[in-house]
Amino acid sequence: MVLLPLRLQQVLAATQSHGTVADIGAGDGQLAIGRARRDGDLVIATEIGGSYTRLVAAVSAVPEVHEWIETRNGQSLDPIMRGEVTTIVIAGMGGHRIAGMLPDALARQPTSIVLQPMQHAEAVELAIAEQQCEVDAYDVCRDRGRSYTVWRLVRREA
Repeated sequence: MVLLPLRLQQVLAATQSHGTVADIGAGDGQLAIGRARRDGDLVIATEIGGSYTRLVAAVSAVPEVHEWIETRNGQSLDPIMRGEVTTIVIAGMGGHRIAGMLPDALARQPTSIVLQPMQHAEAVELAIAEQQCEVDAYDVCRDRGRSYTVWRLVRREA
């Protein structure tokens, strides 16, 4: 079993157990595979273009998680329907890109959203404030000589 990098361990820890998770821009599927192994809940892992092909190959190489991971090809949050998932994870992208995706993520009405930018965390922090999101958890970890910020946002009750 592959050990997740510390930043992805922090993201995984921020995802709440029980419920469907959307891993947006899943890359090589490490987080999706880790979540499927940990909880046995459905993970929808999304990617686009050639990255989607690599994602499918990575997930296919781990047969014990096949029934728990659904891969989808599509841009940003387009592959995810409103109300379809409990948690949306957007990790491993630039802060400005994540900040631009936050309103669309909120429109999908998940119970929680986990964000982890690779740089420009201040852009994410500003977007969280602008969208008046409720921060349920916040952490900073050091991994391979860099600092990574992880937020878990929760839907405000009306």
